[in-house]
Amino acid sequence: MISMPLTEGWHVREAGGERWHPAAVPGHVHLDLLQAGLLDDPFVGDGEARAQWVGERDWDYRLRFDAPPGVLACGRARLVCEGLDTYATVRLNDHVVLEADNMFRPWIADVRPLLRPDGNELTIRFRSPLKEVRPRLQDAAHRLPCPNDQAGGTSPYTRKAQYQYGWDWGPCLVTCGPWRGIRLEAW
Repeated sequence: MISMPLTEGWHVREAGGERWHPAAVPGHVHLDLLQAGLLDDPFVGDGEARAQWVGERDWDYRLRFDAPPGVLACGRARLVCEGLDTYATVRLNDHVVLEADNMFRPWIADVRPLLRPDGNELTIRFRSPLKEVRPRLQDAAHRLPCPNDQAGGTSPYTRKAQYQYGWDWGPCLVTCGPWRGIRLEAW
């Protein structure tokens, strides 16, 4: 078994935007925007209020990598995403390899037929959990209680860390991103 971490060289941008910024994997979009100087510290002053736009947007993550000869010599290869927060479409070389909707589980996809020796591009589009759930709430016969949710009552309908929606002890920062490691496994 060959295990190749895919943690270095990632970039992030607002979905469909033109400018890419360095990203940390594992991590999430708020940290990447903070590091790029595009977001003020949400824990200082009114930074939390000024950071709410982040949760309303979709975000693209991208990694370009070469597949080593040892990986290509193997008959099987899979992409292992230990944690994707939360609604995500993963593509390898423009082919959808998986759709994620749960932050708390790993996601695995067979990718051997798609791998090339060089110039592979792995992209992940993270959709706003707020925009993803709101249309479902319009048709709901009743709403689930969520007294701590400061983001419009969408938290009970998403398999995502509930503290991101605010709490009496923490801010409301509905984030997204590859919050755990990603790797390529071949055998």
